[in-house]
Amino acid sequence: MLKACKGQSCYLKVPGVCLGAAGNDTVVPCHSNQQAHGKGMGLKAPDQFTVPGCRACHAWLDQGPADRETKFKTWNEAYSRWVEVRDGEVV
Repeated sequence: MLKACKGQSCYLKVPGVCLGAAGNDTVVPCHSNQQAHGKGMGLKAPDQFTVPGCRACHAWLDQGPADRETKFKTWNEAYSRWVEVRDGEVV
Protein backbone atom coordinates (compact mmCIF):
# COMPACT_ATOMS: atom_id res chain seq x y z
CA MET A 1 0.00 0.00 0.00
CA LEU A 2 2.81 2.40 0.82
CA LYS A 3 4.60 1.70 -2.46
CA ALA A 4 1.42 2.58 -4.33
CA CYS A 5 1.77 6.21 -3.16
CA LYS A 6 5.19 6.60 -4.77
CA GLY A 7 5.06 8.79 -7.85
CA GLN A 8 1.47 9.90 -7.24
CA SER A 9 0.22 13.46 -6.99
CA CYS A 10 -1.28 14.86 -3.78
CA TYR A 11 -4.82 13.60 -3.21
CA LEU A 12 -5.51 15.80 -0.18
CA LYS A 13 -5.33 19.03 -2.23
CA VAL A 14 -5.98 21.33 0.74
CA PRO A 15 -6.88 24.80 -0.67
CA GLY A 16 -4.21 27.39 0.11
CA VAL A 17 -1.87 24.68 1.45
CA CYS A 18 -1.25 22.12 -1.31
CA LEU A 19 2.00 22.40 -3.24
CA GLY A 20 0.29 21.03 -6.36
CA ALA A 21 2.50 19.63 -9.11
CA ALA A 22 5.50 21.43 -7.58
CA GLY A 23 5.14 19.16 -4.54
CA ASN A 24 4.94 15.84 -6.38
CA ASP A 25 8.48 14.96 -5.31
CA THR A 26 7.43 15.37 -1.66
CA VAL A 27 4.39 13.06 -1.81
CA VAL A 28 4.24 10.59 1.07
CA PRO A 29 1.61 8.17 2.41
CA CYS A 30 -0.64 10.12 4.79
CA HIS A 31 -2.22 7.81 7.36
CA SER A 32 -5.73 8.35 8.65
CA ASN A 33 -5.92 10.00 12.06
CA GLN A 34 -9.31 8.44 12.76
CA GLN A 35 -9.91 5.92 15.51
CA ALA A 36 -12.34 4.14 13.17
CA HIS A 37 -9.32 3.26 11.01
CA GLY A 38 -7.19 1.98 13.90
CA LYS A 39 -5.44 5.20 14.96
CA GLY A 40 -4.78 5.35 18.68
CA MET A 41 -2.40 6.85 21.21
CA GLY A 42 1.05 6.02 19.88
CA LEU A 43 -0.44 3.94 17.03
CA LYS A 44 -0.70 4.79 13.35
CA ALA A 45 -3.63 3.50 11.37
CA PRO A 46 -2.77 0.44 9.25
CA ASP A 47 -1.07 1.16 5.92
CA GLN A 48 -4.25 0.38 3.98
CA PHE A 49 -5.63 3.65 5.39
CA THR A 50 -3.23 6.01 3.62
CA VAL A 51 -3.55 8.51 0.81
CA PRO A 52 -0.76 10.21 -1.15
CA GLY A 53 -0.20 13.75 0.08
CA CYS A 54 2.42 16.45 -0.44
CA ARG A 55 4.48 17.45 2.59
CA ALA A 56 2.44 20.64 3.11
CA CYS A 57 -0.91 18.82 3.12
CA HIS A 58 0.54 16.08 5.32
CA ALA A 59 1.67 18.69 7.87
CA TRP A 60 -1.76 20.36 7.71
CA LEU A 61 -3.45 17.01 8.32
CA ASP A 62 -1.28 16.16 11.34
CA GLN A 63 -0.54 19.57 12.90
CA GLY A 64 -2.63 22.17 11.07
CA PRO A 65 -5.13 24.54 12.67
CA ALA A 66 -8.26 23.14 11.02
CA ASP A 67 -10.85 21.41 13.18
CA ARG A 68 -11.00 17.64 13.39
CA GLU A 69 -14.17 17.34 11.30
CA THR A 70 -12.63 19.33 8.43
CA LYS A 71 -9.51 17.16 8.49
CA PHE A 72 -11.54 13.94 8.61
CA LYS A 73 -13.75 15.12 5.72
CA THR A 74 -10.71 16.09 3.63
CA TRP A 75 -8.97 12.77 4.28
CA ASN A 76 -12.14 10.73 3.66
CA GLU A 77 -12.79 12.44 0.32
CA ALA A 78 -9.17 11.91 -0.74
CA TYR A 79 -9.33 8.26 0.32
CA SER A 80 -12.50 7.68 -1.71
CA ARG A 81 -10.73 8.97 -4.84
CA TRP A 82 -7.44 7.22 -4.06
CA VAL A 83 -8.77 3.75 -3.22
CA GLU A 84 -10.24 3.40 -6.71
CA VAL A 85 -6.85 4.19 -8.29
CA ARG A 86 -4.85 2.19 -5.75
CA ASP A 87 -6.96 -0.93 -6.01
CA GLY A 88 -6.77 -0.76 -9.78
CA GLU A 89 -2.95 -0.62 -9.66
CA VAL A 90 -2.02 -2.86 -6.73
CA VAL A 91 -2.19 -6.58 -7.34
